[in-house]
Amino acid sequence: MKQTILILGIIFLLVGVSIASSVNNNSSKLYNLNNPPYEPSNPNPSDGSIDNSICPPNLSWTGGDPDGDNVTYDIYFGKQCPPPLIATNVTNTWYQLSNLLEFATIYWWKIVAIDEYGLITSGPIWILTTEENFPPYPPSNPNPPDGATNVSLSCLSWICIEPNLCDIVTYDVYFGEEIEDPPLVVENHNSTIYCPTGNWKFNTTYTWRIVAWDACGLNASGPIWTFRTIENLPPNEPSSPFPPDGAKCVPIDINLSWIGGDPNPGDYVTFDVYFGVTNPPTQKSSNQTKTCYDPPGNLAIYKLYYWKVVAWDSQGLCTEGPIWEFTTKPPCTPSKPIIYGTTHGTIGVDYNYTFNSTYECDYLFYIINWGDDSPVEYIGPYPQGIEVNASHIWNKKGTYIIKARAEDEFGIIGPWGERTGTMPRDKSLLISPLFRFLERYPLLNRLLNLIRI
Repeated sequence: MKQTILILGIIFLLVGVSIASSVNNNSSKLYNLNNPPYEPSNPNPSDGSIDNSICPPNLSWTGGDPDGDNVTYDIYFGKQCPPPLIATNVTNTWYQLSNLLEFATIYWWKIVAIDEYGLITSGPIWILTTEENFPPYPPSNPNPPDGATNVSLSCLSWICIEPNLCDIVTYDVYFGEEIEDPPLVVENHNSTIYCPTGNWKFNTTYTWRIVAWDACGLNASGPIWTFRTIENLPPNEPSSPFPPDGAKCVPIDINLSWIGGDPNPGDYVTFDVYFGVTNPPTQKSSNQTKTCYDPPGNLAIYKLYYWKVVAWDSQGLCTEGPIWEFTTKPPCTPSKPIIYGTTHGTIGVDYNYTFNSTYECDYLFYIINWGDDSPVEYIGPYPQGIEVNASHIWNKKGTYIIKARAEDEFGIIGPWGERTGTMPRDKSLLISPLFRFLERYPLLNRLLNLIRI
């Protein structure tokens, strides 16, 4: 019995030792499974590189982890060694700096890799050197070209190349009539286009030059360029009067207008307006920039009016337009059009209608709405009081209200006239070809309607 107990005790002891040993071995194995990240390598810019641009560099490297763990990176970068920490927990193997670097300067940088279990691998310190600063190239390619003549009043432009990428360039502009030394007119201009303020002179020689400055104070001066402006020509003769010269039945609230302009691009024009019932008319407006004139109040009816426009340019040259005239009418509108045509028809048939409106003046336009989905028609002009023909085809059965109104040449519109038409039948159901013949002639519409009833 004692021997049995002893044997069992020995067995349990051996099993316990085996289990403990197995646990210790597994723990050691689990701990030894995690390896630190790879050492960051393959830097870009490459270690020891020189003449790097001052543009904010995109730093990149090769990283990773032998166990496939997630890795983040701390970025160290600066002008001192060791470099200062500038970013943490970066998940990419690249990092874009945000600020310009300095010219001819040494920068140090390194990357520290950290896996998700906290193991760290620090990369070596790498070094890069930025490019030397060079001044801008002298400004060139002037516009207007050097020595150009007949130059229209416009802006100046030039080309300037900066040898250092990302360096900022500004310009001092010298411009004037002085032949040897044009005066400075603007400093720190940030564009290669400059539009001089004030009035340019015609038939005048101008000189100009550009001095380019980089951000570090290095500069390059262009040569002195010259050009001569175009000769001044008088303004265009005022033309295209409204109301037209000799117009009749002009509304008493008319607003006069014309076309002006100047043959010299960039030259501005003002106008003097003469208006009245006497010939020549008296001056009513001066130095106005608009090409229109609204006489105060309403004009008299059945009255002959005279008017003219004198155009002036910025240099004092003028062009006088001819004297125009027009006659006013009483404040009336065209009458409601009388509409003749069938009131019962067939879809798919082209029907002719006549429209007639009377008016005290000469010509009228007609605005016709056929009552369906078709566009509104605008026809004319026609002498007032005569019958005007227009035709239409309805493609759907229904009752349609045909409406028309008359408009004179000055935009005065009269009331709507109406006529109702019903299109209940299909074209194929016409009783005989005689109906087709009769329906195309408006003078037979009344007889045709009686037959259909």
